Amino acid sequence: MRPIVPQAETSRTRTNYYWALWRILQMYRISSILDVNTIDWNYNNGTQLRDPSLKETSEYYARILSWYVKGGFTDIYDSVTSAIHEVSPKTQFVGLALATRNVTRVKDFLHPANHKPGTPLDWISYHFYATPDNSTTQNEAAQSFKMANTFLAEVAGIEAVRKAFSPLTRTTINELGTMDPPLRSTVFYDNYTIPGQYWVWIGGVYAYIFLKLAVVGIDAIGESQLSGYPGQYPSVSMIYHQTGLPTARLRVLQLIQKNLLIGDNLVQTTSDKSQFHAQALETVDDTRKMLLVNKLDKEVTIEVSDFQKADVEIVDMGTGGNPWRTELVGGMELSPYAVAIITQS
Repeated sequence: MRPIVPQAETSRTRTNYYWALWRILQMYRISSILDVNTIDWNYNNGTQLRDPSLKETSEYYARILSWYVKGGFTDIYDSVTSAIHEVSPKTQFVGLALATRNVTRVKDFLHPANHKPGTPLDWISYHFYATPDNSTTQNEAAQSFKMANTFLAEVAGIEAVRKAFSPLTRTTINELGTMDPPLRSTVFYDNYTIPGQYWVWIGGVYAYIFLKLAVVGIDAIGESQLSGYPGQYPSVSMIYHQTGLPTARLRVLQLIQKNLLIGDNLVQTTSDKSQFHAQALETVDDTRKMLLVNKLDKEVTIEVSDFQKADVEIVDMGTGGNPWRTELVGGMELSPYAVAIITQS
């Protein structure tokens, strides 16, 4: 059974949301039932504060800032984890969930001097989203692979801090994705369709980052999000919100889950990094595999040694959101932005 990782909302944010909703309902005297199928972008209304003196507002923001400059966040973390362990001693905790890779924040959180003795520092987490500029498919993909390399360098810096201050703490990249440039906001523009090729190459970006993070020993690598839709980053999705069917990005994740298991041994692999990424591995049952990611919008010829009578499973433009196809390895021609896994039969 796989562990469940519940995510707790920030209590102050949620409280303020309901307070703001109550104010709006009072101001507009809404008596009819709200249409749950319509996105309401008019929530930023109202000009009256509960405290006209601004004292309440200023103290609130000063209190938030104090969490970061006076160790207040770690105080809260220590108290919450201690209280939960009283009723659930085996519960593990994930701290930070950073939207950006801030090494200083990680260092402050992991430094033992900033916590009460015995406070568990089980996990840290942070996110990464590739956000290319609007351009051709080729340029957007190239930008995203380059951003992925920058992210991987940041991971190396954070890992150095983790190993120095809290080597037993594990890491989860709990949000990992790419944003289509026209849909970098939550808005879905009329008469715009996300290109089919987009779902294929962002699947390649995910596979590339996954393999590189596996090599450096990152413990858990998530994929954000199951269902993106108009109003909630529609280009960051594993399924088509219109139909609920898988995108190519989800198929890549499924292909990785099917072929890589805990205990598999990653093998040193060389490849033409400018065109494609390759990673060989030996599974727990001594099966040899090779994972390939084509970074380009053109077919790439790959010579794979020591794989004979092997099957290759491929996600590319030909499969799209359908299940991967399986072929016999011959002369290996990897189609544009394809993700492939070769298995020695």
